[in-house]
Amino acid sequence: MINSKFSEQVHISISSFDKNVIYYDLKLSQKMADHHYFSFTWQYTGKAIIDPEDQEKAISRYIGSEVIFTFKVNGIKLM
Repeated sequence: MINSKFSEQVHISISSFDKNVIYYDLKLSQKMADHHYFSFTWQYTGKAIIDPEDQEKAISRYIGSEVIFTFKVNGIKLM
């Protein structure tokens, strides 16, 4: 069962994106003594229909950007 307040417990920041990141389908994994892997789908614009050219510009702008996950556990924020 997914906690209804999950979005309040996990905050995602993307460098050079100054708006609040609205995301879903967040997946995080890390094997013992290995790097972490993550994926999520996010909404970078409020438009209902996005032109393919605008999608290409967004991908080019944000691919490889720093992503920071902040987890709130028992009132303490962990990055």
